[in-house]
Order: sequence, then C-alpha cells, then structure tokens
Amino acid sequence: NAAKAASLSSHRLTVSAPAPPENPLRRAMSQYGTSLEELSHRQPLLVVFLRHSGCVFCREALAELASLRRTIEERGTRIALVHPGDKDPKELLEGNHLTDLACVRDPFHHLYNHFGLKQGGMSQLFGPKIWWRGLQARLAGHRMGPKGGDLFRMPGVFLLHRGRIVREFRHSSAADRPDYLTLATPPDENSNFPSVTS
Repeated sequence: NAAKAASLSSHRLTVSAPAPPENPLRRAMSQYGTSLEELSHRQPLLVVFLRHSGCVFCREALAELASLRRTIEERGTRIALVHPGDKDPKELLEGNHLTDLACVRDPFHHLYNHFGLKQGGMSQLFGPKIWWRGLQARLAGHRMGPKGGDLFRMPGVFLLHRGRIVREFRHSSAADRPDYLTLATPPDENSNFPSVTS
C-alpha cells in the first residue's frame, strides 16, 4: 500500500549514503592511511579529481600525468588522485605505472562536492566539443573501459599546500585539458589563499 511504499522509499534514502563528514579533506584517506590534508602539509600536493574509470578523458589524463610525473616531482610537488568509484582503477594505474600514487576513493562524492565539482550538464558531457575531443583521444590510443563511478561527475585539479588551495582548475567540459605543469608549480610563499580544511 501507499504507506508501506513511502516507508520503504524513506528507508532507501536513509541508507543510500552516509552523512558528509565535517572535514572531508581530513577524513579522506589514501591507501597508505594518510589524509589529503596531512599530505598537503608535507609538501605541495597536486590533487587530480578524475572522471569515472571508463571515460577516455580519465584515461588520457592518467597517461599525461604519467608522462609529466618526473617533472612535477622535481618541482617539489606530489601527485594524489581522487576518483568517484568504490574500487581503485587498478588496471589504469598499473598501465600507467602510477600504482604508488596516493589514491582516494570518493564514491559518495564528499570531496568532489567540497571542491565544488558537481554533476555536469548535457553540453559539458555530450556536446560537439566532447565528441571531437573523444575522437582525438581514441585516435591517440585511449579507449573507453568498464565504467566505475558517477558517469556525470565533473573532474578538476587543485594544488594544495598546508591545507589551502593555491592553484585550481575546474573543468568547464569533460574534454578540457588542464596545464598540469603550471598547476603543479607552487606560487609565492607570501600569497594568501583560502583554506579548504575548515
């Protein structure tokens, strides 16, 4: 009956996702048991928020990070990955020799939301630019794979230092290609930046 259906619906909503933590940056743990906040206090941390693991742009991003990793780390910056699945994208990490990077699972999108990365609209995910760039990525050898995570969640890149955002790039479309080297370069120590740990 209607009352029973309403009760079941309410129950499903209650258990679908845990309440967001007060401080996702502090609570989000990598496979090494270290939080993003802790890592950002050790050295500048380039946090790359990925799309779902089957996306050609996710695969393209990981391949580009692999090629730039040595240069980024020579600048004193460490790379960390955040992905929207409930399992690490093992195949992609192994294929790009990135299994040792700090990797955080965020299936309930607490971190994505904390950094303002919402679900994209139709033009951001399926417009002409996306189709054209997708073709370019496939011609470069990147193929779609099994989908792991929110298919509509937008990616982004942030340089964190001592718990603060010091550089940022929020994709206007899934096909955007961030300038990882510029984003990974720490700015002037005396600059003032907003905290993301409170």
